[in-house]
Amino acid sequence: MKGTITEEAALGLEKGQVLWDDIDRGFGVRRQCKVPCFMVRYRQNGIRRHLTLGTLREITVDEARERAKIILDASKSWADPSPGRWKLRRSRLGTVYFGEFAELYLREFATPRKKPASLRADRRNLELHILSHLGSRRLVDINSQAIMKMHGSQSATPIAANRCLALVSHIFTIAEKWGLRGSGNPCKGVDRFPERSRDRYLTDDELGRLGQAIKTAETGFNSVVLPGPSVRAGCMRRTAEDWRAIAAIRLLILTGARMTEVLSLQWDWIDKTRGVARLPDSKTGPKLLYLPEIAILLLDKLKTRVDNEHRGSPFVLPGDRSTTHFQGLFPPWQRIRSIARLNALRIHDLRHVFASTAVSAGDSLYMVGKILGHRQPSTTQRYAHLAIGPVRDVVNRTAEQLFQGLT
Repeated sequence: MKGTITEEAALGLEKGQVLWDDIDRGFGVRRQCKVPCFMVRYRQNGIRRHLTLGTLREITVDEARERAKIILDASKSWADPSPGRWKLRRSRLGTVYFGEFAELYLREFATPRKKPASLRADRRNLELHILSHLGSRRLVDINSQAIMKMHGSQSATPIAANRCLALVSHIFTIAEKWGLRGSGNPCKGVDRFPERSRDRYLTDDELGRLGQAIKTAETGFNSVVLPGPSVRAGCMRRTAEDWRAIAAIRLLILTGARMTEVLSLQWDWIDKTRGVARLPDSKTGPKLLYLPEIAILLLDKLKTRVDNEHRGSPFVLPGDRSTTHFQGLFPPWQRIRSIARLNALRIHDLRHVFASTAVSAGDSLYMVGKILGHRQPSTTQRYAHLAIGPVRDVVNRTAEQLFQGLT
């Protein structure tokens, strides 16, 4: 919706609502949880971009409007306004400020070593949460009290606060290695907020409902009987879902792969003889994606359809353009999970469903971690509590042997 952005208008927004300013086009505010967040959108080289300016706790409406004007004016001259947004104190007589070193960290350390998504997350955390507290302070003067104050200011979002603390800790570690700060990391000893696991597993009944919802989405929604208030208004559609979305969801369930691994999968990477796909890159680097026989049968059907409708595309799930893969998975997924009455189920939870099913069936944590591509055994350890069956078998077998010895 449109209107004049004021503090009262921002505070009056409900969760999820967005208000676009009718004076400065491109300047907006959205309500995230409890705090309104200012943003700006613009076009650069035909691409729509969004930048977050800060929350109402961090900046005023007037400050946000001024920042938006600067970015919008820069976008009109075809210059990218993103990189130079930080207003930092610069070194004088050998003094190094945290904000200045954070720029150096991103440019010299993070860019060559981190994946683009991780790099964007680091920059976003610095801009939104860290630099306002530490950016203008000298690197050598920052102590544990300053770190605890920064960390405590984000108590409403404990997971994000812990990620910021980890980033700041690593920045100070690099500063020590490069000789810009003496020994002693000020983040050491700062207690992290407790995090509640968001892992979601499906019961047999829920898995059946999900399977039926996928079949309904594949054939069309005309015959759907709404299951009740758990289905959000406006989520239905009359026609069948895109076949690429249906295929992606099925592959995610059958392989336990990450969403990006399935969507970007290419035919040249698949070795049907060995039942694997050799991914040149993933979240954890090069990876073997193991393909069960039922997934290979699904891929054979997809190959025929891709050759007929998207001839020449290298992707298993081709996009509307020949050079891209399919990207529109979220809207179909939201409709499918609504029909299944699983509104809280995320796409990534399908990976947890695969792992929990394997562990519950008695497969070892090592093998499950190998299938999922976990680098650290501790990552797979989260599923250890599900392996009750094999443990109970050992207990029964041992007790039986001891009982026979006693008698």
